[in-house]
Amino acid sequence: MASALTTPVCFSALYFMNMRGDVLLERQYRDDVTRQMAQAFKTEIINGRETGPRGGTTGMQTPVVNLGACTFMYKRVQNVYIVAVTRANANAVMAFAFIDALVELLRSYFGKVTEKALKQNFVVVYELLDEMLDHGYAQSTNTDSLKNRVHNEPAPLPEKEKARFVASSPASARRSSRNDGTKISNPLAVTVFAGMSAAMSL
Repeated sequence: MASALTTPVCFSALYFMNMRGDVLLERQYRDDVTRQMAQAFKTEIINGRETGPRGGTTGMQTPVVNLGACTFMYKRVQNVYIVAVTRANANAVMAFAFIDALVELLRSYFGKVTEKALKQNFVVVYELLDEMLDHGYAQSTNTDSLKNRVHNEPAPLPEKEKARFVASSPASARRSSRNDGTKISNPLAVTVFAGMSAAMSL
């Protein structure tokens, strides 16, 4: 069942980073932040996780961190950090609802959200982000809607994982719909309001 999030969530940038702090994929939605924000996240959060932020004595981190005028909201998924940056007073609950929905959507496409999977499927990821966000505002993460608008196919899964994910894959659902008129539904249906333009940088 789709749910509407009535509080806008405005992202200035969205980064996918590996455990070393390298930017794998990014979308820069507004000019109020620069690529230096990724470096700030690497220095203060990733490199600081053992010693704590800003020289503290604990490596425990909260998922929402303020650095200067920017707020970082992030989630680690296996060996990838998904990092949303904003200078606006965004609703953190809505931001994480979007990030969680994004993770589940990516899993439905290529099984695991890992550095390797993102690199192999970067075209699909960028196409999904273009459909899901507009000017930093989230729009829809409804899989059934997105699968009809995203036309690139994900990279093939390893044989041992293929059987597990093929039935729920949006690409498989799209092919099934074309072949016999039967659609395979996906349980993910989270709708978030908003808008965002994108700049691709690898």
